[in-house]
Amino acid sequence: MNAYLLVSIIALTAGLRTFVPLFAVRWPYMNWTTWLAGIFALFELVADKLPGTVGRTQPGPLVLRCLVGAFCAWAVGTPLGVPMPVAVAIGIVGAIAGAFLGFTWRVRWAPAIKFPAIAAALIEDAVAAAAAFWVVLGAH
Repeated sequence: MNAYLLVSIIALTAGLRTFVPLFAVRWPYMNWTTWLAGIFALFELVADKLPGTVGRTQPGPLVLRCLVGAFCAWAVGTPLGVPMPVAVAIGIVGAIAGAFLGFTWRVRWAPAIKFPAIAAALIEDAVAAAAAFWVVLGAH
């Protein structure tokens, strides 16, 4: 599989869920950072469904997604030969794209096809987790 495609996919998942791809990237190392990322991912999966949660396209959450996207893209891309600045740039752009694609799915597309909000959120969770773990564990 093309290394640039893998970097793009992990970056997009950071836009969908901030901590799920971080958890996936840390998984092979299984240390305290893995568990910390896993706890944050679980909290995020729950908090995402709560009505008072800050939107992903707001500046704070979007910057955090960009940072995580850059880190995960670097972690996946560098061992595959993607230059670090390129991986980081793809990570940032991919996280922004993923955030706005996820927002559009939840706010426009899912309601247009009469999809319940909770089902749309759970599908987004599953896509983010499956894609992130596929990139890290199975794609190369």
